[in-house]
Amino acid sequence: MRNPKRIYKVLQLVARAWGAAPDLRLSQLIHAAIEQSEYSGDPFYVEDEALVNGLNAMLEHQRQRVREQKGQPRGAGGTARSE
Repeated sequence: MRNPKRIYKVLQLVARAWGAAPDLRLSQLIHAAIEQSEYSGDPFYVEDEALVNGLNAMLEHQRQRVREQKGQPRGAGGTARSE
């Protein structure tokens, strides 16, 4: 029997990843996470650990984007400003 304690851990991670990408529908989030993982088979058979790896990869990618945005100089983002 699989460890039932894994359920809460996986669902917490789903909630964090979904909160970071709220425009996605749940099935889109799961599909994107599977694509980020090392799993390449039928999504119906994906193991929880592969899903966790994909969700963590998505969260790390989001953190990197936030860090890059914070590191941008003032006025970056398509509009030129003179100071």
